[in-house]
Amino acid sequence: MRVPFALWSGVLALLVYAGFVGFEYMNFGIIDPVLPMAARIGGVWLALVILVGVAGMLRKAMTARPADLPDDVAREIRAHPEDG
Repeated sequence: MRVPFALWSGVLALLVYAGFVGFEYMNFGIIDPVLPMAARIGGVWLALVILVGVAGMLRKAMTARPADLPDDVAREIRAHPEDG
């Protein structure tokens, strides 16, 4: 079963944010939400999700469907017959 990119990358983004909050706790001894860092991580995550979605759509649009391949191959063979 494939896990969607948005889901597992979101989990990684949350872990990165938790690491930054933990680092702040180690340095200063209080749990500070670090909201500017959360906004930055969220923005990078959203940009990556959009970029991967667009790349997937382009890949899917450029790939011929398996049902179309035999017709395409037959058409090419008819267009370029070999000299036997």
